[in-house]
Amino acid sequence: MDAKLSSLLAEIKIPKIGPKTLEALHARSIFTVIDLLLCFPLHYKNKLKLSMIEDLQADQDAYIEGVIVQINKPGKIFKALLQDSDRRRLDLVFFQQNQWIMDKLRVGTRVRVYGKITFNDYGPQMAHPEIEYIGWGQLFIPKFEPVYPTIQGASQRSLSLAVDYLLNAKDRFFGSQYTTFYRCLQVLHGWRLTPDELNGYLSLQQKASEELAFIEGLAYFIKLHDKERLMQREAVLLAPGQLTQQLMNALPYQLTAGQAAIWKEIQVDFTQGYATHRLVQGDVGSGKTILGFLSLTVAVDAGYQAVMMAPTEILAQQHYESLHTLLGSAVKVGLLTGSLTIAQRRLLLMEVESGAIDILIGTQALFQESVTFKDLVLAVIDEQQRFGVAQRAKLLSKGKQAVHHLTLTATPIPRTLAMAMFGHLSISTLREKPPGRTPIDTYTLSRSKMDIALNSVSNCVKKKMQCYWICPLIEQSEVIEAQAVEQSYQFLKEKLPHIRMEPLHGRMPSLKRTEILNKFYDGSIDMIVSTLVIEVGINNPNATLMVIESPDRLGLAQLHQLRGRVGRGHQKSYCLLIYGDSLTETGIQRLQSLCEYDDGFQLAEIDLELRGPGQLLGAKQSGFTSFKFFDLQKHQYLIEPILKKIPHITSEEMNLIEILFTETNDQIYLEN
Repeated sequence: MDAKLSSLLAEIKIPKIGPKTLEALHARSIFTVIDLLLCFPLHYKNKLKLSMIEDLQADQDAYIEGVIVQINKPGKIFKALLQDSDRRRLDLVFFQQNQWIMDKLRVGTRVRVYGKITFNDYGPQMAHPEIEYIGWGQLFIPKFEPVYPTIQGASQRSLSLAVDYLLNAKDRFFGSQYTTFYRCLQVLHGWRLTPDELNGYLSLQQKASEELAFIEGLAYFIKLHDKERLMQREAVLLAPGQLTQQLMNALPYQLTAGQAAIWKEIQVDFTQGYATHRLVQGDVGSGKTILGFLSLTVAVDAGYQAVMMAPTEILAQQHYESLHTLLGSAVKVGLLTGSLTIAQRRLLLMEVESGAIDILIGTQALFQESVTFKDLVLAVIDEQQRFGVAQRAKLLSKGKQAVHHLTLTATPIPRTLAMAMFGHLSISTLREKPPGRTPIDTYTLSRSKMDIALNSVSNCVKKKMQCYWICPLIEQSEVIEAQAVEQSYQFLKEKLPHIRMEPLHGRMPSLKRTEILNKFYDGSIDMIVSTLVIEVGINNPNATLMVIESPDRLGLAQLHQLRGRVGRGHQKSYCLLIYGDSLTETGIQRLQSLCEYDDGFQLAEIDLELRGPGQLLGAKQSGFTSFKFFDLQKHQYLIEPILKKIPHITSEEMNLIEILFTETNDQIYLEN
């Protein structure tokens, strides 16, 4: 850490900055030299040139020179009339009389005024202008005055003086290092720039902001890589064998061209001699899971263990049953979830540690310290974005050597966002539509027209088809305008007494959820009233209607994922989005996009554009909300250069990153 830039302001004794000002700065978490220098102006007073009164425009700030030709004091209002060199006139208005101004602002006084222009029936006026008293013939000097954030107890003048002192002492605080960074600070504070630089200030400001965005983006990606320890580490070589071929033969279909191409990429990864880190993304039902299964069998063929992690018990259970169906007793598969009894869990963990379990499938329970493998060489993570970076790193650390890492996601991620979240991963994309999937017609519906949705459910059941009714919450909330599952369930039972339905949510015991889903699969239940617990891992070809309440609470990727639960059979399928009265214009655009497009990647790009990366990932997951300079949407073009820069970063640049971003290390990682 550089002792100069990290020096405490209290120890430096900046002229004109006393204890009270320091206390005010401390209250805003400004303690060090770098803290203060990164407190940039909100905007600037543009005093680069003087305006003529004839050219003034409403609601524009203006800087005008002239002579006071008239004073008027009607009641509490104080007015002065300013005349410029063209003999045009401007009213200066003070709605609360200031004795100091009244005494000094007299007829014949020459001034320069700065403020916002308004117009009334009598012409232009400027209310409460900033006034400079000047002498006749005084030289005009262009200037650009910063306006800093309001800090109670620290005046604009004290902030300007402090920044001036620090930047003026370049040798003391910067030495010969960080010259580019120093230049950025100079520009963004508008400090001592030449007239030519001031005239081209917007270009200079953009370049300086971009430089700081690059540095912060670099810090983010370096820390992300470091957190996951994703350098090229030596790993065991893996190649398909008898079990992999058995699985391939057991498939009721041939791999699509897209699946086959990615499977080849994965096999090449396994033979490189260092740990694989590949992200496979594809639309709902495009066949990513089988690529994960094939990878698991390759590890077992080589004589090692593999693990597959899913975000929900429902999906983990489905993966477990699918592998059993495809491979039978040819491989020993274990299932670890939070619903196991203590005795079941103890026995399973003993088998994992001894190596008796070849493939372990589980949920977040896999992260726990008690889960120990004999020889783990591969981790397949389903729905990667549901897990935090630290969690994934903890799973990968359970191998005695570097663990190959394959991740799957059915939530399409725009290329830019994928690079930002997983810049270290090789990215494979399945764009083919799942075979046998029928198009899903999607419609928006106002809550006032709920009867249409209820009739749709009745008609669907009359045709011997089944439905999903989705609510974002389990319990009613006064804050979030969304219907709780239990409330919706009671409402629907009352309105549709002839429909066989059951509520389903994550707080139910695992056995109860499994029982309800089995009834849904065998046709004993017509409709499930559920939370997002059915977002992934549910496959019922007889379900043809999806109703989603309060869809504005969810991202397009989630809505598209939910919609993908229907349209899995040969019957025409539908999705109804029931919105409330508070839907915003942006919300309307998003829902309309879902009605118009069925391509998950296209929808993900639209969601990124409309909602931004933070909301797209969820406020806790994105981490981008803590960035000061780097904006994922605005600075998309910087991501590739940043990633290319990482291997060539200099020690000076690393020092600067440590100085600037040490405090935000924990804020920029994806969280669960």
